Amino acid sequence: MKMIYNNFDPLTNVTTVTLADKYGTYTGTAKLHPDDINNSIAGFRIAEERARIKFYKARLKREKIRLQTLISFKKEYYQDFSLKEFNFLEIRINRSLRLIKDLNETISIHEDSLKEYFKARAKIVKKIKDKNK
Repeated sequence: MKMIYNNFDPLTNVTTVTLADKYGTYTGTAKLHPDDINNSIAGFRIAEERARIKFYKARLKREKIRLQTLISFKKEYYQDFSLKEFNFLEIRINRSLRLIKDLNETISIHEDSLKEYFKARAKIVKKIKDKNK
């Protein structure tokens, strides 16, 4: 995965980040809070994290389809397999199950990280407001 586009529009205060891999592109956007107008770095961080979450969700969706395909193939043709082929298919199914579990955990971690970032940003903005009073 690599970043193919990033932009901060000072007129709208919207930051856009697009990530891509061989399967597609994933775009995240962030509109800065009015108190963050001079901090486009926050917008880039949020937009990139949102794009990354979309990437992981798309990868999870593809892996679930792959798993269902493997399971269907196993059910349909299990009687035609040698023991070695059957074991190989079982290994692939188990790897796919582990990858799905890992992707779910990764998505959860990134979503939680983004929530924590919002909380931390809110505290910073509040402190700045309190100092300026």
